[in-house]
This record gives sequence, structure tokens and C-alpha cells, in this order.
Amino acid sequence: MKTILANKIKKFRKESNLSQEQLADICHVSVQAVSKWECGLSYPDIELLPTIAEAFNVSIDSLLLEDVNEKETFSWADDDKIRVVQYHGHKLLAVDEITEKINLKIPYFDNDKAIFNVEVNGDVQIDGSVDGNVSVNAGAINCQKVSGDLVVSSGAVCCQEVSGNLTVTAGNTACQKICGDVNVTHGGIECKGNLYIDGSLECDNIFVTNDLHCKSPINCNNISCKNIYKE
Repeated sequence: MKTILANKIKKFRKESNLSQEQLADICHVSVQAVSKWECGLSYPDIELLPTIAEAFNVSIDSLLLEDVNEKETFSWADDDKIRVVQYHGHKLLAVDEITEKINLKIPYFDNDKAIFNVEVNGDVQIDGSVDGNVSVNAGAINCQKVSGDLVVSSGAVCCQEVSGNLTVTAGNTACQKICGDVNVTHGGIECKGNLYIDGSLECDNIFVTNDLHCKSPINCNNISCKNIYKE
């Protein structure tokens, strides 16, 4: 127990960017007392454990037990910057400081899929696919596949496939296949290659390098492609 507590105090103190002097001031003890705690030569008084835990932003169990899930502590300065933090459960994934935009890289998990719904208000790069719906309010998103619906209120999307419906109020989408219906009010769809649309198509502008394949009626003001195939 003494070794665990000694190691935990030393570990949490360093992660909290506290010196032995600062921890001693918080606990109203001498620096020598803190040094003895970390060397395992003595215990802190039991009444000090809540104070020590609060200083490190952890639970008392985290100080005393070996295998308790510890709360993530932060190494950055306590300044006036706004930071965006990503967690997967208790695990810290990424941190980004907001300047003019948010630009976080979302990692993939099992089967190369990010299994959650995504709302984008900045620029996002996803390694893999989104097994859910994507809503883009502003900014740009890049991913392999959107398994749900894709709604673009303002911004741009680049993906290989949309399995659900595509609705674009204002913005542009670059993709190769759309399995649901397409409704673009103000914006366009661009595809470098062949574009396959399984549902209905209503759009202002479509720019396809090769051929457009659509199974349902097409209602579009401007289509630029080599050939149109109604399947």
C-alpha cells in the first residue's frame, strides 16, 4: 500500500504540473513531508487524502488502489485558450486549440468505421467510414463512406459513398455513389469518374467526369457528363 500511494502521489503531482513545494503549500505541510510521501518513507495523514485527491483532480481510490480507472489530467497551462478535446470512453484521443476553425482528425475503430452520428461545424478528417448520420453545418468533412443520411446545410463533403439520402441546402458534395434520394437546393455534386445514384435525383448542378447512372427520374438544371444511363 505504501509503495502504491508513494508512486501515485509522485505520478499525479507531475501530471498536474505541481512542484513538491506547491503540493506542500496546498496540504499545509513541509516540502520534506511531501518528499517522504513520494519516497515511501511515510504516509500523509488520512485527513489529507481528500485534499491531495482534489489537487490532482482524481478520486481517493485512484490514490490508494492499483487498478482504478484514473481520470485524465491535462498538461497544458491554465490560460484563456479554448480547447476542443476528444475522448473514446475515458481515453483522451485528441486536443485542438480553436483559432479560426476546428480541425480535428477523428480516428476509426472496429471495421474501419466511426460508429456514431457526426455533426460538423469545422473541418474534419475521418480515417474510415461513419456508421451513422452526418450533418454538416459549416466547414468540410472527408471520409470513405457515410452509412446513414448526409445533410449539408453549408459546407462541403468528400466521400466515396452515401448509403442513405443526400440533402444539400447549400454547399457541394463530391462522391461516387449515392444509394438513397438526392435533393440539392443550392449547390452541386461533383464526381471524378462514374456517378451511381440508386434513388431519385433533384439537383441544381451535377459535374461528372465520365457517366451518370440513375435508377429514378432526374430533375436537374445543369448536368455535365459524357453519358446518362437510366437504369
